[in-house]
Amino acid sequence: MGNYAYSSPEWERQHSLPPVYAFDVEDENEITRLLLQHRYLSECMGGILPNSLDLSQVKRALDAGCGAGGWVYELAWQYPSVKVMGIDQRSDLVAKAEEFVSNYIVSEEISLLT
Repeated sequence: MGNYAYSSPEWERQHSLPPVYAFDVEDENEITRLLLQHRYLSECMGGILPNSLDLSQVKRALDAGCGAGGWVYELAWQYPSVKVMGIDQRSDLVAKAEEFVSNYIVSEEISLLT
């Protein structure tokens, strides 16, 4: 806690974020929903990365909060020369992401960690 007026315990209690969204990682419908959500968002943005971005010199990429691994998969598929790492605080979700990615890409250029 800092020395600011808005960092008192009372202020933090009143302005704290709600609990993290929890779901059963074994629920295939939820994993599918997350992956479709990723795809729709990517389509709305015109791709997973801005078109103006030059990746010719990029060797590695990090997806912090990789979730079900949709972005990790797409980046590795579109840019096979880039080593992609995904991390997430939920080990069960990372395991599901590893399963998803390994079904489509066999590469040592992808790593998923908790």
